[in-house]
Amino acid sequence: MPSILAVMGPAGTGKTTRLLELAGHHAGTLLTQPHQRLLAMSFMNGARARLDSALRKSYPGVPRTVSTLDKVAMMIVNRWRVADSLTFPIATAASVDAAGPAVCHFRSRLSFDDIIGRAIRMLGQPAVSSWLTNSFPLVVVDEFQDCHSLRLNFVQTLSSITQVLLAADEFQMLNPEYPAVCPAVEWIQAMEASSKATVERLTITRRTNKKGLLDAANALRANKPATGLTIPTICAPAIPLLASQCMYFMLNNWPDQKTPTTWALLTPSLDDPSLPNFLPSLDNQMIKKGLHPIRWATQNSGDSERLQMLSTLGVTGDSGNDDDLWAPVADQTEPLNIHICATVKRFARLRGLSDITNGLVRQFAETALHGRSAYAPRTPRFVLTTIHGAKNREFDNVVIFWGFKRPPDALAQRKLLYNAITRAKKAAILLVFDPKHQVSKSAVLSLLGQLKVLGARPKVPAAKG
Repeated sequence: MPSILAVMGPAGTGKTTRLLELAGHHAGTLLTQPHQRLLAMSFMNGARARLDSALRKSYPGVPRTVSTLDKVAMMIVNRWRVADSLTFPIATAASVDAAGPAVCHFRSRLSFDDIIGRAIRMLGQPAVSSWLTNSFPLVVVDEFQDCHSLRLNFVQTLSSITQVLLAADEFQMLNPEYPAVCPAVEWIQAMEASSKATVERLTITRRTNKKGLLDAANALRANKPATGLTIPTICAPAIPLLASQCMYFMLNNWPDQKTPTTWALLTPSLDDPSLPNFLPSLDNQMIKKGLHPIRWATQNSGDSERLQMLSTLGVTGDSGNDDDLWAPVADQTEPLNIHICATVKRFARLRGLSDITNGLVRQFAETALHGRSAYAPRTPRFVLTTIHGAKNREFDNVVIFWGFKRPPDALAQRKLLYNAITRAKKAAILLVFDPKHQVSKSAVLSLLGQLKVLGARPKVPAAKG
């Protein structure tokens, strides 16, 4: 069995950089044939894009295939689908009837879990495993802590037939189904204990040298209160108070607005009901100072973006109406929507389809959305996204909006705040919306040091008897 090499360490310690150094070292000895390639994977498309960019910059001469785990599994199933009684190429579907894959518009519709399961079974066949070993003698998986269940089984299967390099940090596992454990890291530790894996542990943070950021991250990770000041933590019962603090923070850390500086506004959920009030309030504060409002580039989760696009195309989010005829929405202005409509109509004309169904439009829309997320342009200077969406990324300055929608579990809160704060290279601020004057008493927030409470209720002196 090939050995497993793993790089583990806290956020910002350079796990991805070290992972690619190991990949470059082993590529010289393992990729000996012209057809052989390095296979680099991650769970999310954003991490995949950054992995591809880093490989292109550091090791341009190494032939590579960079993809998500799900897409690699689909590649395997598509290549060997006839042996699995699948006639048509694979297309993804949110859910599939237990009776088997649905065939729609010359595509076999399978769920991602079904695709992963089939890929694992195929890799158990000698012909398939031999093909993968000869084609990809070296496999790299970044953000491995996000793998669990079938995706973890998929990587485990790969590790039994080819050389695998992994990078992981259990405290960056944000899946609510595993609040206190990280199956991927537990598996690495078990393999290390049985001498089947070599683990390199990184301890020195390289993303930042700012003491406040480092102390805040260490306090949250160790669950021990910081001994001094960390990052500004502001609790206020009114949105305008938080907006004014955000404006002053931005001005103090961005004195020359002509200097390229990246900013992130991170929140546990973009659906937080207090967030739509915060953004206009911040704009008003900027205008009062004679400054231009900030144009935040909102980066939604995949599901939210998909539902919004389908709605503008005239298709509801429910897949139960896929057999209904499509009622296109006139006067499309979004370039991607125009492209999808034209592609659907062209496909129907070439296939001789007189009727276009909602299911066909949904299929092309999801393909187009995946392409945009997988090959999006560089990160904008001002990004509004969730803490989950900011994983494996870094910004000069970070604003954390801690509104209504936050997990009730203390460990989950610590992980979210840790992952948000460790995105910053220079400075971060935590803005806590506390209309009932309760959040400021949180044990998790107290880990960060002294809280600044604005608009606190005055204490009423006790009546003298």
